[in-house]
Amino acid sequence: LSGMWGPVRALTWITPSRLEMACKKMPEPYTTLADFWKDKATQCVLDGFSPSSSKILLNVASDEYAKSVDFKRLEQENVRVVKADFRDAVGTIHLKYGRGLLARFGITHDVDDLEGLKKFDLEGYRYDHETTTEDLVVFKLSPQHEPATKNTTPSKKRKKSSS
Repeated sequence: LSGMWGPVRALTWITPSRLEMACKKMPEPYTTLADFWKDKATQCVLDGFSPSSSKILLNVASDEYAKSVDFKRLEQENVRVVKADFRDAVGTIHLKYGRGLLARFGITHDVDDLEGLKKFDLEGYRYDHETTTEDLVVFKLSPQHEPATKNTTPSKKRKKSSS
């Protein structure tokens, strides 16, 4: 889902842009960009299910982008929504990275049920059966892969200009 272009397919050619879904400069009756795209994005999700498939949606979206989907409508259409959670992720970068790894795993391993997600094992993440619930699937880092809690990104030192 693109803030600028709405629902797009994987190979749709679009111009890169950074437009926040929480953008509040919207025409009436919308209050945010997520509200603007909600009906179309929700319909695209529903259209993605084949009539014979079990309707399970794994939500790997950020909270900001998840607001652009009408989960109540999905529930009315008998879609079970399960959110992915990365408990040991430190900072937004690690959350985005974990969600991307999970999406890649699902696609490359042709996962079509929640049981298949239990095999997710990229970059030290493992399925955590103790904290997973019916609507939340939890992944934790194995101890040797846990990120540092302080300063997880390298700092860049500025060169002093010689003037």
